[in-house]
Amino acid sequence: MDAPYMTPGGVSVVDGAVVQEKFGGDANAIIRSIPGTFTRVTSSQPGVAVNIRGFESDGRVKTMIDGVPQTFRNVNGHASTGGELLYMDTILLAGIGVERGAVNGANGMGALAGAVNFRTIDFEDVVLDGQSVGVMTRLKTGSNGFGFSSMIAGGAKASLPQFGTASIMGALSYSEHENYRRGDNGILNTPDASNSPTSGLVKLHYEPNGEHDLKLGGRWYDNAFIVSGYDWGVKNATYTANYHYDPDNPWIDLKLNAFYNKTDMSYDPTVGGSYRYRETEAVGLGFDIANTSRFNLTDTIGVSWNYGAAYTSDDYTVNQYRGANPPGKMEKARAFTDIGLNWGMFDLNGGLNYDYWTLSGHQSPCTAGVGFCPDTGGDVDVSRDGNSLNPKITLSAKPLDWLQPYVTYAHTYRPPSAREALWALVPIGAGIGGGQYSNFYLEPETSKGWEFGANVLKNDLLLANDALRLKVNYFDMAIDNYIVNDLLTLPGDPYQRAIWVNVPGTTHSRGVEIEGGYDAGFAYVNLGMTFSDMNQPVGWGAGIGNGDSTFLPEDYSTVDIGIRLFDKALTIGGKMNHVGGSRYATGLGATAEKEAYTLYDLYASYKANEHATAFVNVENLTDVAYSPAVSGDSTVQSGRGRTIVGGVTLQF
Repeated sequence: MDAPYMTPGGVSVVDGAVVQEKFGGDANAIIRSIPGTFTRVTSSQPGVAVNIRGFESDGRVKTMIDGVPQTFRNVNGHASTGGELLYMDTILLAGIGVERGAVNGANGMGALAGAVNFRTIDFEDVVLDGQSVGVMTRLKTGSNGFGFSSMIAGGAKASLPQFGTASIMGALSYSEHENYRRGDNGILNTPDASNSPTSGLVKLHYEPNGEHDLKLGGRWYDNAFIVSGYDWGVKNATYTANYHYDPDNPWIDLKLNAFYNKTDMSYDPTVGGSYRYRETEAVGLGFDIANTSRFNLTDTIGVSWNYGAAYTSDDYTVNQYRGANPPGKMEKARAFTDIGLNWGMFDLNGGLNYDYWTLSGHQSPCTAGVGFCPDTGGDVDVSRDGNSLNPKITLSAKPLDWLQPYVTYAHTYRPPSAREALWALVPIGAGIGGGQYSNFYLEPETSKGWEFGANVLKNDLLLANDALRLKVNYFDMAIDNYIVNDLLTLPGDPYQRAIWVNVPGTTHSRGVEIEGGYDAGFAYVNLGMTFSDMNQPVGWGAGIGNGDSTFLPEDYSTVDIGIRLFDKALTIGGKMNHVGGSRYATGLGATAEKEAYTLYDLYASYKANEHATAFVNVENLTDVAYSPAVSGDSTVQSGRGRTIVGGVTLQF
């Protein structure tokens, strides 16, 4: 896709057939192949936690499915960050888009480091071009505990005389994954990584004419798995509405989106320890509205002006077996404007985002005068709010038709989460802790950052119809008021306590991101590289249950080389994934080093005709034993050993 190489900033997209045929639908593998982006891999946790430029959890990264924020979280075990977890059966995954750094508009609201969106299959993915009705099925099976994964989808489109067109598509999936063996012909993983997700979706699309466009959707997910000695049961339901009004008027291009998202999690009460009766519920809802007006300021200066507003609510509740998961409600709102000016070879984009937030919840009982206990003595409802004005300015140029250098300066902002501000220590079993430990008036994290980069988009470089694509990006983020869980001496308390606090000074995240490829038609090579440098503070509680460190590896890279044969019907390729040394928290404010590792994968796909495609993936070809970076598993070599997965996609 060329769009990222025409965008002046840290934008990446992996979409289309490669999602299943090259990556086997593995969302973690896709994210880790994108520069500046990583995931936290916990061996038995099917939820995906995204890391951008060394930041994750508590809203630092906005993680979405089909544009809907995923805000479920559950601190469970010493290696847990307590960050947001995204759940989906990846056999329904159609693409992933990432925006690193400051993001204008609704998707950047309250996010410190960027946004990522997971796109599920749609009508165009299911029904063949030129057809109004179609069915698609995909079956996958594999070794080393992969088990099998299956889905079936169907779609139909109808022309309604005098009423436009309408389409409907739906899909059901079921997967059954068993436990796996670790690398080097290793032992079976502990804990057991078995899980069997069931999911489905429905999407409706109605176009009464060329001006109006309405989409409605529903998605469901159900799974059970074991993490840190507890048997989780997770259910998610998401509902969306998207309206687009685009009349023949350059001043009006209106979009309105709304969503409702609910995730329920409960432990099996017959398994686990003192929290085995835990039940949680995360309910999110929101909307955004934006319009784009296009006009000419002068004969030589064109203007594109996008402006609008957004609102989201995240209400997290949990029963008395909450542990390190205090309940609370976060509401965020944003008004935004983004003006783009085009003058000859220059483009100037100036964005201004006004962010407002409200955090509310219940402060646990406590004794007045001790720690952060209010004068009322605790056991009270509390709320607070805040606001910030965050600019983003980008200047780019096209001195040559294939070259686009750019520079960006931007501010971002993250309010403290309910987990941080309503912290009440970690009561064992049934309990709500003490309100004297709730540092409710934490300062929001703020970032000021620069990006310098260039895009290269060149065709016919060496051969007729070949293509060179390249994006090189340097980023430098300076974050004030970074929040960690650290020891603090509280008034009226003889002991130091592990409390969420703002770290004095400035936290820096710097790095270089390189992404690109050369495609000659019959052969290709793709490259993704990241070099990072971060002085992220590590709190006393990190790594022992009170959050965790989220350092990116010092460097990591993916090289993908392949050939196409038989009129491009057959594709054969291989990937090298190198992950450099990384740090992880060991508790009490200390860190340790993880060793670097290199993995090799193979893949192949054969498109027999427009109706049938077969594919195979070999993960960790050399069966290396390794400890995944950003895994929270200390140095345990929990990485999956050699795994072969084969599948077929059929469309009629």
